[in-house]
Amino acid sequence: INPANRKILNLDMDEVFYYWEIVNSIEEVGDQLKRIIRPINNKVDSEILILFDLVYENYKTSMKSNFAKDADLAIGIMNVRKPFSEKCENASRSLDFESSMIVEKIKLINNYSGDIARSYIKLG
Repeated sequence: INPANRKILNLDMDEVFYYWEIVNSIEEVGDQLKRIIRPINNKVDSEILILFDLVYENYKTSMKSNFAKDADLAIGIMNVRKPFSEKCENASRSLDFESSMIVEKIKLINNYSGDIARSYIKLG
């Protein structure tokens, strides 16, 4: 936030907050990834693997939207947040408690991916 540092980096305040939001969201994704593996013993339900692959694609797309400065990609990620959460809720109904907790963390990763995409949209 120091004006001298912003001048060196050639950033305005909006850009500082943009990068701050992205870094916070990426950190949250990392935290959820660490928490996902804690309850895993040996075998993971195939439904969880499918959801994980989908959330990974959403995360990659949200990051791509920022690096490519593509608002359409960012909006697309924002639009899949709710349907993906519903898919996670439906999957959780048939899973045991530990597996449901993993799905909850996958759902959080999806929300943080949406936050990453939203950061670019807010920057405008």
